[in-house]
Amino acid sequence: MRFHLPWNLAFSRMVGGPHPLVVSYATNCKDHSFDHVAAMEQSPPSAVRRGTQRVASYLRSRARGLPSRQSWRLARQVDFAEIEAMDQALPEDAILFVHTAPLYFGKRPYIFHFESFQTLFTPLLFTGQTRGVDLKKHGYHAHLLAELGSSRCLAIFSHIEHSTEILREVMGDSVARKVHYVPLAFQLDNTDWFPQKYETPGVEILFTNSFHNNPSSFYLRGGHFVLRAVESLRAQGADVSLTVLSSKPPEFADRPYSETSQGIRWIDRRVDDGELDALYRQAKIFASPSAGLHSYGLVRAVAHGCVPLVSDALGYDEFLGKDKFTAGRVEGVFDTVYRREDAGWYSDDYSTFRTADAQLAAATLGEIERLLATDLGQLAACNRERMARAFAHDAQRRRFNRMVEDMR
Repeated sequence: MRFHLPWNLAFSRMVGGPHPLVVSYATNCKDHSFDHVAAMEQSPPSAVRRGTQRVASYLRSRARGLPSRQSWRLARQVDFAEIEAMDQALPEDAILFVHTAPLYFGKRPYIFHFESFQTLFTPLLFTGQTRGVDLKKHGYHAHLLAELGSSRCLAIFSHIEHSTEILREVMGDSVARKVHYVPLAFQLDNTDWFPQKYETPGVEILFTNSFHNNPSSFYLRGGHFVLRAVESLRAQGADVSLTVLSSKPPEFADRPYSETSQGIRWIDRRVDDGELDALYRQAKIFASPSAGLHSYGLVRAVAHGCVPLVSDALGYDEFLGKDKFTAGRVEGVFDTVYRREDAGWYSDDYSTFRTADAQLAAATLGEIERLLATDLGQLAACNRERMARAFAHDAQRRRFNRMVEDMR
């Protein structure tokens, strides 16, 4: 089957565009073809205005109770005129591959991929800001239920089983029958260098920001806890170093760390894939004690022989199991961030996680100290073998193909 990837259009750029995670499906599922949709020519202002009015009116009719200002806010961001131009340019049998949030308001059929349930409400609700929201009373819920249950939405899939379970429970049968679990594919890096990596003295820790590199995500990925822990360890004379790959939050502008610093390096720019691979290969620990799951960076780090340091946030146990002996796990994040709601989902609040909570900072330090006292090379090998079995390319292709068969 042939899928078209509109990831360079405005409605997709809003949620990350061609993120490496979704690109991996197009790369690995070789029984199908995936064509990138070229960017459309800029629409004249009159067409943009008409498109915005149409989307806002459509949302008001479907999402009763949604405040008018939110309808207009969303309508302005998706650029319906661009979507309409794309629909006209695509072949008659085109099927789109939409991801993260179902913000495609055109007429073509599509498949939809998501990681966490909360992202479906973007840009009206954002992950980490959903505490206290009554989904069933939120106007946009009615729109999502109708949209994902419509005949245009052919299939819905996630690489997180827990996310598929929540979506089925909250959205009901009309959506549940379309939902599939399709795992990430795990590609082991060349292993020629792997044994030597753990024969060298010292421990290099790598911390990376999200794909979009927003400074606020330095906090949401637990960078402030990792930095504090490494500063403490180095003050005690530990042979440990840290590389931070992230834009600098304003609060850290006066810190003396730079790309050439000794002990603690801060790379405040984007790097290409080759540079990122080199950072992974140098690191022995990949630190992501984050408020929410970041699966792609975790899988890539393990493939490069890094021992993960994660949190007990939802989803990490699907990749690492519940065995603390092969990874660092900062406990207390789940209780700080998440709350089970009566509708069957978990609301989240990142605001308290952003602050340098003493308990979480101490837990991060304790887990790094525990890892430093282990055989990191053995832990890295165990994680690589486990992920290679659980996330083989064949497993991803089989499940993707099964999903496509169910669409026919």
